[in-house]
Amino acid sequence: MKRSGDPVDSFPTGKKTRSRKIDEFPVFSKGTVEIKLSEDPAYQYQLHRAVLDRSSIWFLESIGQPFVESGPTPKSGRILYRYILLALKDTDEPLLTRVSLAASPALKPTNAENHIAVIKPDPGVFPEAIISGEVTNTSSNADTALSKTKRERSSSSVILIDSIEPTGTPLRSAVKRNAVELETETFDRAKKAYQCRLEAYNNLFLTFYNIAPQIATSDISRALTQCDALVRLAELYDCLNIVRPYLSNVLLQYRGDLYKAIAKDPPRWLLISIPIQSGPIFAEAAIHCIGCWPEWPWTTHWGCLTHNVLVLIRDKASDLRRSRAETESNLFVNTIRVEGRGCSLAGKTPRYDTWMVVSVFRAWLASVIQSNRENNREHLPSYFRKMRKAGEAYLPLETVETMLKPYSGPNWGQWDEIMEDLKLVKEFAEAEVCRITKNNLMLDVEEAKVQYLTCANIEPDEYPWVEQAAPETGI
Repeated sequence: MKRSGDPVDSFPTGKKTRSRKIDEFPVFSKGTVEIKLSEDPAYQYQLHRAVLDRSSIWFLESIGQPFVESGPTPKSGRILYRYILLALKDTDEPLLTRVSLAASPALKPTNAENHIAVIKPDPGVFPEAIISGEVTNTSSNADTALSKTKRERSSSSVILIDSIEPTGTPLRSAVKRNAVELETETFDRAKKAYQCRLEAYNNLFLTFYNIAPQIATSDISRALTQCDALVRLAELYDCLNIVRPYLSNVLLQYRGDLYKAIAKDPPRWLLISIPIQSGPIFAEAAIHCIGCWPEWPWTTHWGCLTHNVLVLIRDKASDLRRSRAETESNLFVNTIRVEGRGCSLAGKTPRYDTWMVVSVFRAWLASVIQSNRENNREHLPSYFRKMRKAGEAYLPLETVETMLKPYSGPNWGQWDEIMEDLKLVKEFAEAEVCRITKNNLMLDVEEAKVQYLTCANIEPDEYPWVEQAAPETGI
């Protein structure tokens, strides 16, 4: 068996691996259910029916259904049920399919397009319903259909090029090389996808026996891919409750790397957090989406999210906009009171110096807001965090002094007093933006250079799975 953290890039060759002990995973001497995913013994299983029934509703129903054997049933051995991985008609994902015990068909990875193992249907092995599906014939030769298709497609590309471009031209050579490279990339992706599916099934069966799945512990990107694959299978076979604790635990162990990965594509992490019911991952990803709404700069499209999740993001973003508008309004109306009154140019003793300090602050705030609007950066109000830092983060004292000196006159106070007024304005702004600049992410926004607001709060009762599980109450 492969260790967690090994690269998923090997393609099953059909060669026999080293012998394994009997009566331990994946082969139990008292197991009555045989599951064959590949010719590689590492992906052939002899499991207990009781374990499968207890772990998966799909297996409970499938094994319990009547099944008519085609041909004589072998009298020796403990195998009572046999399953293989088969692509059926009108299905996107190959499924385990029960077949007759009378024969054991060979599995070969022959379909590069769908990355699945397919077999030639035999009336003595498969029920009539399965034979009607779309199944590709296999070749017993070492030259598999997968590599044959690869060469034929490459040859056809060259033939087409020959018909439109004289032999030996630079254009022909470049196009031919690109065609070969494309076929090679497609073939490599097929191999990796096929191997990933086999490992996902292996992880699924491991969890049935209370064994931790083999998920990468040093590569967060690969771990996410493995979790995605395992979740898809758990949904197909109705056993998400079995895999949830393992997946949530292994992802959270990445700690800082996890939060950095979430920041790169929060919607994708929302998608994985819901089936595994991971509150920390859901909240972290949702806060990113709320802070950036209605902008969506990530690879995963918002249309992949469910309606209730989008409604949560929209409503939280609306609340955030209201808080932001209220904060900006309070900053604009702020002033410095002199003898119980706000600074003004009216009256017998106008304070030009104090009035100018307040005006400089308001002018600066108006300019940064307007600049964000003109540059389509309204969702990135980084000026709030500058006000939170206060001090010299914005409107440095030397700059303000240079701006105001040309306007100094008889009604101006000492420069120390003017700078004290600027300090008062900044202190008020710092206190005012404290709530809206609170960081509810586990990620350090300064280090990650996150410019949108991250003060949204996701309560546990707002998780989608909690909402769905809430009982309906009548009047």
